[in-house]
Amino acid sequence: MQCRSCRSPQTEVCLDLGLVPLADLLYPDPAAGQPEPLFPLRLLFCHNCTLVQLDEIDSPEDLYGAGYPYYSSSLIGWTARARDHAAEIIASRGLGPDHLVIEAGSNDGYMLERFVEEGIQVLGIDPAPGPAQVARERGVPTEASRFDLATARRLAGEGRQADVIIGNILLNLLADLDDGAEATRVLLAPQGVAIYEVPWVVAMAQGNQYDMIFHQNLNYFSLTALERLFRRHDLYLNHVVEVSDVMGGSLRIELGHQPHPNPSVGRLLAYERGVGADTAAFYQAFGKRANHASRALAGLVSDLKANRKRIVGYGAAGGMATTLLSYGHINGNALDYVVDTNSHKHGYYTPGSRLRIEPTTRLLEDQPDYVLLLAWNYADEILAEQATYRSRGGKFIIPVPHPEVV
Repeated sequence: MQCRSCRSPQTEVCLDLGLVPLADLLYPDPAAGQPEPLFPLRLLFCHNCTLVQLDEIDSPEDLYGAGYPYYSSSLIGWTARARDHAAEIIASRGLGPDHLVIEAGSNDGYMLERFVEEGIQVLGIDPAPGPAQVARERGVPTEASRFDLATARRLAGEGRQADVIIGNILLNLLADLDDGAEATRVLLAPQGVAIYEVPWVVAMAQGNQYDMIFHQNLNYFSLTALERLFRRHDLYLNHVVEVSDVMGGSLRIELGHQPHPNPSVGRLLAYERGVGADTAAFYQAFGKRANHASRALAGLVSDLKANRKRIVGYGAAGGMATTLLSYGHINGNALDYVVDTNSHKHGYYTPGSRLRIEPTTRLLEDQPDYVLLLAWNYADEILAEQATYRSRGGKFIIPVPHPEVV
């Protein structure tokens, strides 16, 4: 396929995860929607601009429809971190009532709410009607629409250019990166700043986080690929921070209409060249490690079942759970059910594996022998939360970067 960023045909497959169902499409009963559509999940590298991306899939599904189950404020620790970041932006940019903050992919308004509390004008843009309605109910003005060039031109035409544009885990979801980059340029006020946070593909590869690859997550950015994308649209990457977070490691970048590069940009670009993150070989090595870890996990689960151990999952975490279970061929024959903190998912069944989603209280009621920690990125919080389950002899399986029982 042509590169989603630079349109070059020089793309190469680095990791093939097979046929995988779409994540975040939960089912009301285990047989609903049969037969379930499966789609190729292949990671490609562009030799021209270095973007790592998914192969194209032809899917008729509306991934952000009324049943979309992802509510950011339900995620452990995420809201507090977002509010802290909002406070930093308010202080560093000197924001007040005369400023406008626009968040693209604002979900249920968990971050913009902090700006509203300070009397700052805000607008959320999110395609999922459920979370958008929740945001409006909490006092955060929100449009249930996609962040694209058409929306940006309309808002700019209404005189609503942003002093700050925020996008957390947004760019990786965009099918048309040129459209998203140009939308940023049009919507950003002349002296404004766009602050985007994206999962860092280098950290993903180095941490063997193969379950971070799923169909909604179309693009996997290095700083090199980000810099090349935005420069084509006359936007300059002026600052970057590495964020150790629940995504396994992210980059937070700041963009503006004028070049004012901080030394952090040059340092990280040089680091990526040094480890070979601008080459296909770097990601091909990741593919081999991922295959080895997935096979090891499947073998561990099979051995435990052969010894009559009961295993459940923790975290019906959308793409991560779907990819890890599908790639390892782990289904209802191996796990009894899966628990999750998100009440919007309870009573539904996971895609592919068709595991019923239960509240986390089920662990103490049922006391299974092992819990496969699908939401391993929240391991510290979950292990502390489940201290009673563990004190009774329950054990957790942490699958990434390589299966470990704790």
